[in-house]
Amino acid sequence: PGQKPQHIVSSSMAVTAALLGVLLLVAAASGQCSGGDGSCVPEPYVDAADGNLTIVVDASCDVILAAGPKTATLSSMIAQIAAQASMTVAISAAAAALAQGSVAQAASQAAQVGDQLAQTVAGPIMDLSLSLATVSANAATSLGATQASVSQSLSFATTVQQSLSAQVATQASSTLGTALSTLAEAAGMAGLATAAQASTVAAAFAGVNATLAAIGATTASMASALTSFAYVNTTAARTLSAAAQAATTTSNQALSSAVAAIAASAQTTLTNAGTSANATMAQVQASVSAGIASTTAATLSATLAAVNSIAAATLASALAASSSVAAAAVTSAFTAVQNGTVLPAVLTDATFPTCTNGTLGRTRYNRASAATQVCTPTGWVLQANVARPGSSAASPVTACGDLVTIPGINLGNGYYYVMAPGYPAARVFCVVAPPFTPHSLGGDGTTPASAGLSCRTIMDLFAQNTSRAYYIMTEDGPLRTYCDMSRDGGGWTLLTTTDNNRWTYAQALQRNGPGYNDNDFITLDFSFLRYGNGIKAEPFVNGQRMLVRMEAAAFGQWGGIWSASRRYSFTSLYNTQTDFIQQQMFSTYTYPNDAGIEARMPYLTPSSSAILTTSYDGNNNWWGTIIQSTTSFSPSPWIDVSAPNPGLIWYWMKEGPATGLNDYSDYGTENAPAPSCTAIALNLPGAVNGAYFIAQGNVTYKKYCIISGSSGREMCGDGSSALNPALSCRVIMEKFGVTMPPQAVYWLRPNNTGTVFQTICDMSTSNGGWTLLTTTSTPNGWTTANAVLRGTPSTSVDFSVLTYADSIKNADAFKSNAVMQFRLDANAFGTWGGVWNVPSTYTFVKTSATQTLGAPNITWSGWTYNDNGIEAYMPWLHTAVCTNSYALLTTSSLPCTNWWGTLIASGGAWVPAPWISPAMEGPGKIWYWLREGPARW
Repeated sequence: PGQKPQHIVSSSMAVTAALLGVLLLVAAASGQCSGGDGSCVPEPYVDAADGNLTIVVDASCDVILAAGPKTATLSSMIAQIAAQASMTVAISAAAAALAQGSVAQAASQAAQVGDQLAQTVAGPIMDLSLSLATVSANAATSLGATQASVSQSLSFATTVQQSLSAQVATQASSTLGTALSTLAEAAGMAGLATAAQASTVAAAFAGVNATLAAIGATTASMASALTSFAYVNTTAARTLSAAAQAATTTSNQALSSAVAAIAASAQTTLTNAGTSANATMAQVQASVSAGIASTTAATLSATLAAVNSIAAATLASALAASSSVAAAAVTSAFTAVQNGTVLPAVLTDATFPTCTNGTLGRTRYNRASAATQVCTPTGWVLQANVARPGSSAASPVTACGDLVTIPGINLGNGYYYVMAPGYPAARVFCVVAPPFTPHSLGGDGTTPASAGLSCRTIMDLFAQNTSRAYYIMTEDGPLRTYCDMSRDGGGWTLLTTTDNNRWTYAQALQRNGPGYNDNDFITLDFSFLRYGNGIKAEPFVNGQRMLVRMEAAAFGQWGGIWSASRRYSFTSLYNTQTDFIQQQMFSTYTYPNDAGIEARMPYLTPSSSAILTTSYDGNNNWWGTIIQSTTSFSPSPWIDVSAPNPGLIWYWMKEGPATGLNDYSDYGTENAPAPSCTAIALNLPGAVNGAYFIAQGNVTYKKYCIISGSSGREMCGDGSSALNPALSCRVIMEKFGVTMPPQAVYWLRPNNTGTVFQTICDMSTSNGGWTLLTTTSTPNGWTTANAVLRGTPSTSVDFSVLTYADSIKNADAFKSNAVMQFRLDANAFGTWGGVWNVPSTYTFVKTSATQTLGAPNITWSGWTYNDNGIEAYMPWLHTAVCTNSYALLTTSSLPCTNWWGTLIASGGAWVPAPWISPAMEGPGKIWYWLREGPARW
């Protein structure tokens, strides 16, 4: 639908068109061809239940046929003629007889060729007639109520076809038979001649070839003349009624195509025969060229001239007879249409499919009223009184998709009238052109029926420039929100207004609206947040980014405009949406700032008092919060000092223009998770390695996918749960963009194998990405066994996951790195310790002081290597029993006699262990961290 079909009728199939030509008159008169206004409505019609033959009428009312598997075509019949081995044998035998001087035998063989040719041409044509008659009978049966008219029409068409085929077959076989016999006799006489006249004989044979070429040219001229005749008739038929016009055009083209096809088949047959005859004569010429008598040259030339004359006259007669029959057939069909004798019986609602929503836009020809009718929501109406579907409120479609399913009314993307169930007709913008699935961008937003996609489409597509409340299309039906059509370029959709500090998580997604007047939306609590993702995900909207606006106290104050990745979610539960670039600042304040607005797109924290916030940690730092649930601030803690209690806070969005560049997909985002990394590779254009949302059952996880062509594989999760563990803290930071909070608990499973465990990741100290291996807060309860695995993740209570350290740095993603880092802190992060680069071949569970250290990359608090403090050995596990030492994890080279520089001790007076004397002997806390090399993907 909406595309003109390709013409697929070959000349060899036009005989089929002849038989079914009048059948198409019925289809046309039934409204399947005529649009009633001189145009055509393309629509397929399948002849017979087995789909043996498909008939299509295109927008110019041209007949197009697609033959089914049971319909033999004339071209295949001609191929059978060319493959007749017996004819070739007979011609070869004639040549051999002539070569031996047996004129009588050669003449007999030539006569056999003529008889075989007549049988070969006539037989397949009659077989074709029977085959077509069977198809036509099936078609007649399938038409039910119009069977009588179809049978009458088929009888007429069959008579024409049989007359044409019989005359052409007879004339063609007679002509060829005579020509071959005469040629054989001439060749026989040539056998008495001498070699000196070989050139004369060759010239005579060339004359025969010229005659055959003339036959072909004459045949082509006849076909051209018939085509011109059909055109004249078609032009005259334009003055008839719409149905008669379509029927006449169809009939003329079908019958003229039939005559042209039969003529073409005769031409092909004659040409093939001529080629065989020429080959035979060439053999004759070669056999007798040695001695052609000059006395016979004149006789031979005269004989060949006679052959040419006979052949030309016979062919002319055959073609004239065929042309006469064809002309009479077309004239008869034209007269029949004018007289109405081939139109179907009167159509009524009882005998024609009823007018329903499923047939809106369909046409039919009603002979009783001599008019074309169209199906409308009010029933069958005269075509002249009905506008094209979708072009006015009086003739709406039920959905934009109807514009590609109702034949003949697909006019491309643009404005149409749509009457959705339960709503009056409204003017909307329909997207119907590929590659988009047909859908609506909505209307001008002034009524529920004309709800728009967004405030921007309402402004851009429908020129609504007044700032007020409009209806927006949502998955829950048309709902109102406020549109700012004047400030910052206009087209801003209001997501939330915060007036008080008593909100719930559910209200943050959607709150109030019904019953509000225009001013209420911007002065009272309101949320449209849950519908923001549907707006920015619209595929007809352009661009990889979108705009966000936040402001407080008054419009244009204490906030600004930001550009954000369009793949970000307005209802995200992640604090990692940090590709958030401020483009304009309202008022003057420090940005970004953890005592105000942070460089993060607002996200939801259901378990926190700061429900919608830009803060990295809504549980502990509320500044930069839009919606909250405590009574401490009015309405929320916004910007400390400058605007801590702004009274009102607004949150807006503005997507890109809706111009259909199709350069964005929401696939693999929090709003539209994919089932796997491979699905990302297959379905997301331009997919690259990165973090995507993957749905597994009813749960969605954030995964890192490696994309290679059309395949994808999962590397790891983001560490947010035991079912979605990460490889390391550095991977969480660098591959998933997690930088806040500074320290938090995550789930890890190195190399995606083995035990899943929890630890703390430090994302802020010394470039971040540090995995906590041990925390020591007391010398109590430590043993050789639990020094490598103890407790739950904490930076204040005894804890160890040292046993997993080697599996992290040896994972496939990191093992090619030559260097890794470890870090020691005491008393406080970033004091009394430092950062070291060491070979990645070092192990974290060494049981001897043999892994030596160079100078630290970073030294905190001014200590130096000393046997009264940290020594130049990577911490190692001391398993020996000493009388005066409790060192379990230490840097000391002689822990039984001098155990300063110890991380974990099983006793002693120092808390948690003897560290650096005398400056920091008992630091209270000691931490040990790992930072492997970067992931190699």
